[in-house]
Amino acid sequence: MGSGPVQRAKMLWDTAELSEMAAIGTRNGRPHHTRRAASKGRRQAMELWMLSATEAVDKLRRREVSPTEMLDAAAERIAAVEPKVNALPIRFLDVARAQAKALRHAGDVRPGWLAGLPIAIKDYNDVAGQLTTAGSPIYANYRAAEDDRTVATLRANGAIPLAKSNVPEFAGSHTFNPVWGVTRNPWNLGRTAGGSSGGAAAALAAHEVWLANGSCLGGSLRIPASFCGVVGLRPSPGVVPRADSLPAFDSLWVDGPMARTVSDLALMLDAMAMPTAHDPLSRPPPIGGFQAAMGRARPPRRVPVRPSRSCARSSCCSRSPHRPSTVTRQPAADRRSWACRDRARSA
Repeated sequence: MGSGPVQRAKMLWDTAELSEMAAIGTRNGRPHHTRRAASKGRRQAMELWMLSATEAVDKLRRREVSPTEMLDAAAERIAAVEPKVNALPIRFLDVARAQAKALRHAGDVRPGWLAGLPIAIKDYNDVAGQLTTAGSPIYANYRAAEDDRTVATLRANGAIPLAKSNVPEFAGSHTFNPVWGVTRNPWNLGRTAGGSSGGAAAALAAHEVWLANGSCLGGSLRIPASFCGVVGLRPSPGVVPRADSLPAFDSLWVDGPMARTVSDLALMLDAMAMPTAHDPLSRPPPIGGFQAAMGRARPPRRVPVRPSRSCARSSCCSRSPHRPSTVTRQPAADRRSWACRDRARSA
């Protein structure tokens, strides 16, 4: 993105900003009740948008916080950083607030995996009544009549869509388009956020939302995640229900989750994955969901490492802390390291 001098990234919630927030409520060295109340509200909002998605959902389930309060925290954060980042150009907070209030009045019902958590939806997906532009002037005024299958699944699992994340025009690995402009990387505003799920990755990195969806044809989930320091997963075809408009047996295009941590990613995948008769590649999720599967996972017992031949011929190999004998468990009949084998072969 651009050339010339680039300021070294400071994250958008640096210590100066936090100090400023702490100072609100004092004017000319004296407390001011109005500002003190505003400071308390901002502190509470900050505490919410700094939560992980799993922590936020846990609080929602325990009724320590309401969906409306989560939405208000996200809205405040979006207002603060969007002028700099431009990750969520299409916002429908009033519609989201109505859904949040409906969940709040639903009594003991806390639907699905996300329990009323606000999320961002990629601008390639349809949200009922909202713009779906795909970053193109051709569709700049197009409004979807109904949710697509991905969004409907998320909403049924307790998600509250509040905004659409920016995308390249139709596809690409750099998020900019003639309708909404450039999305900037929150870690360094002079750098790209990647693509095509760049708006989702930037919104997560800037703590505008706790979870977001993305889609992938050839890296569109993983590229922006790596650029923005978050997590994106391309699931196997059939794990996440896809739009009916896609070819039935197309295994290239998939929808997938994006989050700030692996645990949050598993939560989002649980909310997205379900078997459906509309997709011939559809498959059921693991028993108990992906979070439970992640909890059952164990690290590998053996990690094979093979040094290069140049290292194998040198004396440093025997002193290297990365020798295979120090990081693998090998059968008794195979005690010699790969390096020693290479040395024997080269003799």
